[in-house]
Amino acid sequence: MSFKIYLRKYLIFQREALLDIKYGAYNKAVSALWFSLEALLRGLLLKEGKPTPERAGKLINVAMNTIFKGISKSARLSSLLTSIYFRRREIDHRKKIADEKYALETLEKYKEALDIISKRYSIPINIL
Repeated sequence: MSFKIYLRKYLIFQREALLDIKYGAYNKAVSALWFSLEALLRGLLLKEGKPTPERAGKLINVAMNTIFKGISKSARLSSLLTSIYFRRREIDHRKKIADEKYALETLEKYKEALDIISKRYSIPINIL
């Protein structure tokens, strides 16, 4: 896939997450927030000619060690990405059921991650 396709996916998942929160589909919202970030990371890695690993943990590591290496707040970004991924995993594969508070906390982490990413890359942010 291309950077443009991943960027489109990032925005679609972002929009769907906001709708899911609005209509109380909190589990879906948490998942969509992660999938939005995952698409964005994959697109940015492709844009920079870097590999795009399948596994989420490896994807985060590659992104942090290549395209986000040395940026301000890189440790915070890594923590946010990992946290959002783990929240998605808790919802999709464990016993956790998201409520509004959990979804809104995840959304705040998502917004903070986008804020950090946008300092390095000019990306559309329709959520802030």
